[in-house]
Amino acid sequence: EYKWYAQGMDAPVMQVITTAGIVVSARFFHDPDLTTGLRSTKVTKTMLYPNPATNEAFLRLDDGVGGTVVLRDAAGREVSRTDAVATGTLHCVDLSGLAAGAYSVQVIGAHGTWSSPLVVQE
Repeated sequence: EYKWYAQGMDAPVMQVITTAGIVVSARFFHDPDLTTGLRSTKVTKTMLYPNPATNEAFLRLDDGVGGTVVLRDAAGREVSRTDAVATGTLHCVDLSGLAAGAYSVQVIGAHGTWSSPLVVQE
């Protein structure tokens, strides 16, 4: 007999009964109030525009969102980095000299990471 327990539950969430190595019974307990998934996230007003962009894009940071701004190419390689970008500001992301294609802009701060796709056009 095998039992799987979830944190904070007295009864098993799954139970499998075997005889001579063969499964003869399986039970699954479902509780619709049991939280499964990601925690709620705060909706921010942080935005990146224009998108698609050519020579520059603007990153408007919401209050409480700030830190290091990292631009990555489609392969995940770091293309540029700007440290200590303040919360609640407008930051210009320089795209001059970049090849056209898909990129990602990340803001990595003390309270988490915000990211957005960015398309660079010629």
